[in-house]
Amino acid sequence: MSIPPSRAHSALRATFVVYAGLGFATSAWLSRLPDVRDHLGLTPGTIGMMLLIASLGSLLTLPTSGPIVMKIGARWAGRIGVFIWAIGIAGAASGTLMESLPVFTASLVLMSAGTGLWGSSMNIEAGLVQAAVRRLVVPVIQAMYAVGMLGGALVGALAARAGLPVAAHLFGLAALELMVCGIAVGFYLSQDEVATLESAKESSLGEGEEASGNDEASGNNVKKGLTRLAWRERRTVLIALMVMSGGLMEGAANDWLNLSMVDGYGFATSSASAIFAFFLLMMTLMRFASPRLERRFGAPHLLRFTMGCAIIGLLLVAFAPHHILAILGVALWGIGASLVFPLGISALSVDPVMTPARVSVLSTVNYGSALIGPPVLGLIADHVGYHRALAFVVFPVLLAIVLAGQVPDQRGRVRAVAPLGD
Repeated sequence: MSIPPSRAHSALRATFVVYAGLGFATSAWLSRLPDVRDHLGLTPGTIGMMLLIASLGSLLTLPTSGPIVMKIGARWAGRIGVFIWAIGIAGAASGTLMESLPVFTASLVLMSAGTGLWGSSMNIEAGLVQAAVRRLVVPVIQAMYAVGMLGGALVGALAARAGLPVAAHLFGLAALELMVCGIAVGFYLSQDEVATLESAKESSLGEGEEASGNDEASGNNVKKGLTRLAWRERRTVLIALMVMSGGLMEGAANDWLNLSMVDGYGFATSSASAIFAFFLLMMTLMRFASPRLERRFGAPHLLRFTMGCAIIGLLLVAFAPHHILAILGVALWGIGASLVFPLGISALSVDPVMTPARVSVLSTVNYGSALIGPPVLGLIADHVGYHRALAFVVFPVLLAIVLAGQVPDQRGRVRAVAPLGD
């Protein structure tokens, strides 16, 4: 039994929309962070502490996102995540109107909780869609997140230049996301639909200890305990550690790139938003090109090259003597941050039964590092400045380069999503 192509492609298009929606939501509000900083009179350390407190929301939803999706499905998990996020962004708008840092920070906790569930459910859905269409589509799906972020950054830059009040910007954003993404998640594939594929049994036949766990889970067709099983898989955990650097690179750009360009290199807020959009453009182009690049060079070599670019880019942004070199660093940073998470998901999206559990592990680590790591950089920035603090991101990227070999090279496979073997 197979999923009708029209059904699979409807789910693929819905996933495109939801990824773009979260990307747009994230960058559209973060592009106004310099204005929020000025409006509330925040210091780098205060912003870092505020974002660190906000990350508590993600700590509640990320570890439980896999079991939640397994129990109620990605559709309802996605709807709930979007709704919680919208309440949070509306509260943040109210906090700016009240000029209340406690209200604003509490609202960010809700936002991060919603983002954790929203993002984890859509990543699980991306893995299921790839298993259904039997093609390497996760990097292209992830590219839509960057497309959305690019659009959000441009809208944020235009709103800042036009003098649109931050509160009006955030209220409008909440309404838009509730409408668009709340509808799109209704077209998601369920895990049960994907598990009916004839290839599911073949996909679960791997080698070694990990494969035996897959065979047991697939044979019994049980969902309970699969997330715990995924956390015990050596390859899944090592790829998750590699993915941690991707989350930190993206999160650091989301939170600090605008402020680094404003305070570190003297750009205006609107110009800094345009530079952030340039960062997202580089990520987008790399993600759209990644299926062809992966077929030519192989995932491990491609990951090592792009993460090497990230190291050079981060050091240029941190220490460049001229703003032109800093912009070049932004481009290299964007290239380096583009493929870590997408190729990690692709490597583990080969078994419809285990895909939600494995991708939930990656999502927990990726979003956890994206939400918790950057606020720590804010505390460092209090002493060395926003742009200098970014040099500390180099250390997890070096670890990720070492772990890139855990992602299989599938150039010789007939299908881009052929079963993994150890």
